[in-house]
Amino acid sequence: GTMFGAGSETVSSYIASCLKLCSQSHTDAQARVQEELDHVVGRTRLPTFADQEMLPQVTMFILESLSGRPPFTTGFAHRVTKDI
Repeated sequence: GTMFGAGSETVSSYIASCLKLCSQSHTDAQARVQEELDHVVGRTRLPTFADQEMLPQVTMFILESLSGRPPFTTGFAHRVTKDI
């Protein structure tokens, strides 16, 4: 039970950080991701792993949001040293 609790808390922290970041700072990126989701998946079902190849912006947005915010308070944010 402890491992399940620790895993679910980490995931919920990631999701909360991503949503907070989107709603405050990156509304343009959030709109692009929503547009891609609506185009590929629509509003009648949830995306699956089979859709992942057709959702590059969603995938990159999620990966970027997870790399910039720590999942727990004692962690540290990951930053790039230079633009690529």
